[in-house]
Amino acid sequence: MASLTYRGTDLSAYGLIVTRHDIPMNHGADSVQLQDRSFAGDSKILPKTISLDIVISAADAATLTSRIDSIKRLLNTQIDEELILDALNDRYWLARFSQLSGVFLSADVFKGTLDFICFDPFAYAVAPSSDATAIANAVADNAVIFTGGNALIRPVYTILSDAIRVGTNVILHSDNTDEEIEWTGNLAVGTVLVFDTALWVVTKNGVEDMATVDGQFPTLVQDTTNLILTAGFTGTLTVTWRNRYC
Repeated sequence: MASLTYRGTDLSAYGLIVTRHDIPMNHGADSVQLQDRSFAGDSKILPKTISLDIVISAADAATLTSRIDSIKRLLNTQIDEELILDALNDRYWLARFSQLSGVFLSADVFKGTLDFICFDPFAYAVAPSSDATAIANAVADNAVIFTGGNALIRPVYTILSDAIRVGTNVILHSDNTDEEIEWTGNLAVGTVLVFDTALWVVTKNGVEDMATVDGQFPTLVQDTTNLILTAGFTGTLTVTWRNRYC
């Protein structure tokens, strides 16, 4: 029987099973109403409410009460936590508990609804993906990345330099989205340069280094082959990401 895992705890251990999943995808846009029509800007992806029909059962009334109390104790948090549904166990949401309601069908069976809200409406692959490419040509080279999921991906690009370069312009350019970022500075053998597209930050050997950054952090297009063009360095380019799902 399908259940769920929240905050690292499998709720099937408390006799909880999920009988129905409601996982909507909602877009919305602000509009301006004129006399005979309205105009709207680009749509935005709205927070996602995940609503689950559940049944909690036990051998007797005392055990059922104890199980419900344990579930409530687990749900009683004011921050986002990882939620994994058994029916979609290859991904997780950053979900916040919203509501638990229902009725006792008998002394040992509770039937109700369990709701979570995801202010980040995307789900993320449980298993991260990674691809390392040897970059041999500092003038122009590339890395080929194969992705999954159904929403744009915000990867981490990690460069491990294998040569000394003074005043070099390190460039990462997505041939799929035409997004390009450039960092200017000095590289030594062993320098680690990290471009984090989710946090919008570049670090050099673990220290933030944004003074000479220009452009856009390149995202990865979902469920396709991505070509990342490089320049300004040689060594290894490692791309790490989690596939995203609407």
